[in-house]
Amino acid sequence: MMSASVDMPVEEMSLSARAYEAIRDDILFHVFQPGVIITENALGVRYGIGKTPVREALVKLEQEHLVQSRPRKGYEVAPLTLARARDMFIVRRLLEPAAARHAAERGLGAAELDEIVALAEEETRCRTAVVPGEHDLVVAFVKANSAFHLRVARASGSLMLERMLHEVIVKLDRYVYLAVTQSAGFAGTARSHLELIEALRAAQPEQAAQIVEEQVDWAERVVVDALMSSPSIQNASLRA
Repeated sequence: MMSASVDMPVEEMSLSARAYEAIRDDILFHVFQPGVIITENALGVRYGIGKTPVREALVKLEQEHLVQSRPRKGYEVAPLTLARARDMFIVRRLLEPAAARHAAERGLGAAELDEIVALAEEETRCRTAVVPGEHDLVVAFVKANSAFHLRVARASGSLMLERMLHEVIVKLDRYVYLAVTQSAGFAGTARSHLELIEALRAAQPEQAAQIVEEQVDWAERVVVDALMSSPSIQNASLRA
């Protein structure tokens, strides 16, 4: 059976994609707090998009476990949980060092390295500017940090690795956003990003993989600490 989206007009599919990205970002960056109920009507008004593309977007977001349908109420934004965070970090720890290893093995050209360096510089700029209470600055930093890691994943040359890492890293943005709002930022990332770039430049696969594994371990500790110390979501974060 073909999916419903196959027969949708191109314009309608574009609206569905717009709705999906807008709602997803508002969930990832805590405009919609965990546990809040969102409705098709309210979302349509917020984004100026009709109910059909909003409904399509919500179905996709439910499949990705970011919302859950609540009959006659709307959709509940998924809670932040320790179990979910740790599960995603397990996957990230398996995949991201492998991506860095493959990137170093295949050898990166000057243009590719320049792109990665530029993203590292942008991440550093955003990290330096971040203020925990300033939403836009925190969002800019989290997105810049993820963009750097995703570009390294693309450098692996494996489309499947890149896609799988994209899914887990983007979903973890929700947790990283929380962690950054509770601290002065990810102060440890700048040095390790530079070290990773040097390992890629020197074609040192094991060094690149080790650096990334240490980055993932460190990020998990920061996220878990944030979940454990956040009064507003502590009960949800301790669910199995």
